[in-house]
Amino acid sequence: MSLALLTEFDWSGAITAGAAIATTVIAYLALRTWRRQDTAKREVDFLDAAVDAVQAYTVEIGHVIALMRSVQIGFEAHKPSGSDDRIAGAIAYIESKSEVAARRLQEELEASRSSMTQLRFLAAKGQIFDFEGYDTFSNAISRLVRQYGRASSLYSMVASPTWNWDHPEVRSLLQKLIKIDPSEMTQNVNDDHDAIIQFCQATYRTIYKK
Repeated sequence: MSLALLTEFDWSGAITAGAAIATTVIAYLALRTWRRQDTAKREVDFLDAAVDAVQAYTVEIGHVIALMRSVQIGFEAHKPSGSDDRIAGAIAYIESKSEVAARRLQEELEASRSSMTQLRFLAAKGQIFDFEGYDTFSNAISRLVRQYGRASSLYSMVASPTWNWDHPEVRSLLQKLIKIDPSEMTQNVNDDHDAIIQFCQATYRTIYKK
């Protein structure tokens, strides 16, 4: 560029334009950083909520399972003398202990309903995040919620001493409920609790590496 051109060049305009471009770039980079930080915060908040919910639910459903074990023992204790008829024992227990057993089960189920509902909500909400291995988290919650459903089925049976015990469908359902193994339920709950916690730990590490 010749001296004349340099002299005539609109340096103030060029500097102003350059400054505007630089400001735009800085603003864009700042926005990207803010978005990453905002996304990371929402992901961490989600994981925090998941940890709190699964911890609460594990304790609360544990109380429910303990009562289920007590009911199962009651079924055994009420079998006819010299008989191994578990259905007869269950019917005798329900007809004689229904009010107390059902009330206690209902109280514990109600106490765990909030954390169970929160877990279901989180399983649905978490789909908006691009978490690696999210199926592990979602499937574990599905299994945990299923334990609540099993306990609710037992409660419904125990709470109704006037069932028609001779009805094939009633006896079939009672037979299934008698076969529920509270120890197995406890183990499954603990395994799914651990799966969720491990997922959260791994995801925390991924977020903080970004």
